[in-house]
Amino acid sequence: MKMRRGNQMSIFPKLIMAFLIVLLPLYALSIRMNDQSKELVRKEITQTVKQRMDAFISTLELDFDRVMRLQTEYVNDDDIDILSTRGDLSHIEFTAAVSRLQDRLRLMKNAASFVHDSFVDIGLMDRRISTDTYNEIPAADRAVLNQTANRFESPFIAHQGKLWITLPYPGTLNRTPVFTLGLEISNESLASYLKGFTELQDGGGLLVDESLEWSIQSGEGVPTVMEAVEQKLRSGNFGAAGQEYETIRADGDSYYLFFDKSDKLGLTLSVFVKESKIIGPLKQYNDRVWWLSLFSLIIVVVFSYWIYRLIHRPLAQLVDSFRKLERGHLDAAMQIKGSGEFTYLFERFNKTVYRLKELIDEVYVQQYQAKVAELKQLQSQINPHFLFNCFFNLYRMAKMHEIEQVIRVTQSLGEYFRFITRGSDHIRLEEEVRHAKAYADIQEIRFEDQIRVRFEDIPDRWRNRKIPKLILQPLLENAYQHGLEDRGEPGVIHVGFMDAEQALTIFVEDNGDLTDDQLAKIKGLLERRQSPEENAGLYNVKRRLQLFFGEAGTMEAARGSDGGLRIELLLPADMGGDE
Repeated sequence: MKMRRGNQMSIFPKLIMAFLIVLLPLYALSIRMNDQSKELVRKEITQTVKQRMDAFISTLELDFDRVMRLQTEYVNDDDIDILSTRGDLSHIEFTAAVSRLQDRLRLMKNAASFVHDSFVDIGLMDRRISTDTYNEIPAADRAVLNQTANRFESPFIAHQGKLWITLPYPGTLNRTPVFTLGLEISNESLASYLKGFTELQDGGGLLVDESLEWSIQSGEGVPTVMEAVEQKLRSGNFGAAGQEYETIRADGDSYYLFFDKSDKLGLTLSVFVKESKIIGPLKQYNDRVWWLSLFSLIIVVVFSYWIYRLIHRPLAQLVDSFRKLERGHLDAAMQIKGSGEFTYLFERFNKTVYRLKELIDEVYVQQYQAKVAELKQLQSQINPHFLFNCFFNLYRMAKMHEIEQVIRVTQSLGEYFRFITRGSDHIRLEEEVRHAKAYADIQEIRFEDQIRVRFEDIPDRWRNRKIPKLILQPLLENAYQHGLEDRGEPGVIHVGFMDAEQALTIFVEDNGDLTDDQLAKIKGLLERRQSPEENAGLYNVKRRLQLFFGEAGTMEAARGSDGGLRIELLLPADMGGDE
């Protein structure tokens, strides 16, 4: 029972089960390996960044602590005391004291690479003595730089886009300092050091003071990233407990943002790295995943090709052959290669196609032969009818001793029969019209010019259109015999052409007396499928048009503008290009 149920299962669930069995374990393993690798590398890189940030902050703290200690020691400098308290110094004493003080200021400046200049503002002199200059103190600078800062938490003063470390003496509140020791911090040196630390591709760093009035930046950070970092700092919402980094988005990319603050300097260091940079070292793991995926793809391709060879391709070939057969292509026989379950089906299909082709060929030959025989019969019905009328007219004219007319008619009649006895049953429209004009000349002699025939010019592009021979003569003959022969007044027959884009209409119209009953009888005649005993000429023309043009060739009857019969023949254009 189990075997039967398995065999009864369709191919679709079998294929699904096979793919799942092959692919799911492989992809589950690859996803697991990739996730573990990402977490490991991300953790190692974040720890490395944090360690480098701590080293950067520690270096700044050590350097600035050394400089500030040296600055504190200079409070008791003798030369500073002399210059700030004595106003009776000679020029030599003053110059010597300033020179010695500048030497010690240079020592302070060179104590740390981040110091751009060291100076002393002396209130008594209203001068600033720096390492290389001796000038007046701008009032704006004095008001700012003589402020007392917390040297243990935030020793910097932000002024004019720079950081300053000042030490007013005495530092008592509400008392003007006697002198102020100051250090001007070099933005370029800090930026260079920060750049060396944050030499990151797709990342950068930002160092700001506690008041957020001063900052330096480095790296390849785009402006929008810097704006996002500054906004984060201003909000104060960063560095949550236990959180190593935060994620921000800028310009459609994700960045890892790290913060580290110096409690001694009041400076905050922010480092941001593009997420793809953090996960970049995982390329070796991604390569493994790609190789595993490629191996899985090869398995799928091989398995699918095997299924394709076994089942799908033969079925597709069979369906394609059936579609060709539906469209009427009888060359839809299938090529049989090898042996298998589909071989017998292909052989039966090919035999069916061959037999169907034989039957169609037999029916087609029979129908073609019947159509040719019918066409010959219709033409043979026209010629004896016209011959009878011509000989009757000759008999009448001979009896009336109209010798010249007899000669003229017999000459035209000879040319006429020489034309209609030529081999081809299909001629050009121009030849058919010329023949109809010859027939009209014969009839005009018979009726002594009482009945005139007027022919319009054939449109140029329709002159060479192939048509059945003798389709205009029966229409003229019908007009003579049934419309104008017994009419006492002069008759007119009009043969014209109406050119359309895809068809040509030929009309033959007379001015005879046509009753409604006669018109209804002629219309009924043209709608019949069997040849009638009366008006055989009109019906024969209709049948020959249908045999030659098919359903596209039509013949209709109506009342003309002069009250007589109007017959219209519709000839389709030759879609093969030969009109």
